[in-house]
Amino acid sequence: YISGFIMGNLMMCDLLLGAMIPLSINTIISDGEWKFGDIGCTISGFAITAANCAANWALCLVSVERYLAILYPFNHSVYVQYVKYISIVLWFFVLAHNSVMLHYDDAFILIEDMYMCGPNLRSYPLYIVLLNLFDLVLPNIIIVYTYIKIHKEVQRHNREIAVNTLRSTSTKGDDLDMNSSTEWKAALVIIAIVGVFNVCWIPFGVGMLAYALHAPLPHGLAASLFWVALTQAGVNPLVYTILNRTYRKEIMRMLKCQLPIQRELSAVSL
Repeated sequence: YISGFIMGNLMMCDLLLGAMIPLSINTIISDGEWKFGDIGCTISGFAITAANCAANWALCLVSVERYLAILYPFNHSVYVQYVKYISIVLWFFVLAHNSVMLHYDDAFILIEDMYMCGPNLRSYPLYIVLLNLFDLVLPNIIIVYTYIKIHKEVQRHNREIAVNTLRSTSTKGDDLDMNSSTEWKAALVIIAIVGVFNVCWIPFGVGMLAYALHAPLPHGLAASLFWVALTQAGVNPLVYTILNRTYRKEIMRMLKCQLPIQRELSAVSL
């Protein structure tokens, strides 16, 4: 199931963002004083920005995967063969265009209103605008397009099933219905994850853009938007667990220190 591989990229982004949280917490405790030096500030700002951008594109890849699996199952097999290479290109693309800012000494600074290190918003507003366009708006346009097409295809498929059911009740039709239902349930999980991601990150992206353009922000709002965005890294595992029965089952097996099914079968066969 190829979505699992791409979702692994999203988990990497979540872990990277989670690793930066203690630095911001320390800054809040220290009354806004950054204690990790200029290099630490650059690393933290770059990591947060790159992880956010990569997560957007990872979700976009998942939506494309669901789109091909449901609408073009034969092309989906080709996508599966090249998905690892596509993921590598994705990370290279994200790291490359985020590395542009590393050529400037003041590219990443402590943003006092957010208690975080990030891009120098007010010195390089054009960069922030382009970042939002390429890594927030564009992936979301692709995601919305693919799920609109998926929704229309599922509606068409359901209508065909209703008509075919009146004519016959063949086993083949039941199999096709089951496959379609499985693919659609998988798509629903991804839609939920995309929705959570956008609820958390779009307000922060809008706030950064407003901050870069010197728009007045109420005291504490910028920091609140930043922390709401970071909560997405912790919410994702809950979404996986709530909506995916297989994921819930495996989590329970891990908590009970039980071996995976395949290992148990192998042990029995031996």
